[in-house]
Amino acid sequence: MSNQQLIERFVEYLIVEKGRAPLTIKAYRDDLGQLSEFFGERRLVTARCQDLRNYIDQLLSTVAARSIARKQAAFRHFFKFLLIDKLIVSDQVHFSGGILQFKTRWLQLNFINPTRSTSAT
Repeated sequence: MSNQQLIERFVEYLIVEKGRAPLTIKAYRDDLGQLSEFFGERRLVTARCQDLRNYIDQLLSTVAARSIARKQAAFRHFFKFLLIDKLIVSDQVHFSGGILQFKTRWLQLNFINPTRSTSAT
């Protein structure tokens, strides 16, 4: 399944099962489309900690903290959807609040103060 197909499937889930507002859906679709562009030919289901870290690092100098926080929410919901839909396996990604865990490595995305670099703990 292509990235675009995954995103559209996720959008359907947001509409049908989550009842999200149209502006939220548009924002999430745009955010995931931008992440897909960053990935190029790679599939989003192959995302790893360093991939998201690199993407967020690229955004920190050009995007407002509020927008980055929304992108993080979109990513969290998207990857949780992929997990629920069994498009990724449970040991590949796990979510706990604002922290993403990829293969037992924790990634804290620092959105409150975007001048700080991302850090792994």
